[in-house]
Amino acid sequence: YKRTAEGSDERTKLLTQIEVEQVRYAGEEYQIEGTHQHTGEVFKGEYDAVVAATGYRPVIPKWIERFPVKWESENEWVVQAHYDLATEEVLSGKLFTHTNLEHSHGPAATNLGMAVYRNATILNTMAGEIIYKIHHQRPFTTF
Repeated sequence: YKRTAEGSDERTKLLTQIEVEQVRYAGEEYQIEGTHQHTGEVFKGEYDAVVAATGYRPVIPKWIERFPVKWESENEWVVQAHYDLATEEVLSGKLFTHTNLEHSHGPAATNLGMAVYRNATILNTMAGEIIYKIHHQRPFTTF
């Protein structure tokens, strides 16, 4: 938001309702191909980084089959503490998720109020350092 509030940053794009059909890593960029779900327009783009948001309700995208993701059950992937998916083999990067978390992080995990915490956790993990301080609150009630 900070980068785009004044309309000055063209490096960041938010594309909605694109069904991603192919992701390739070519050299130092990701090449994305897909189709807009409503217009049928073919989409192609090249990016330094890609965040694929699959919607609020858990939907397992077909392209995930290309990765050696560990599964807890047929439709529940193994999600680690920092919202990255566990894999059967080491990847050169990480796959992060915002949905399909209830089984691993509890029923409030995908609550939109938790988005700031999730985003900070994911961004700190991606950067390998603390960029956003996360304040851990202690409950005032004991049982």
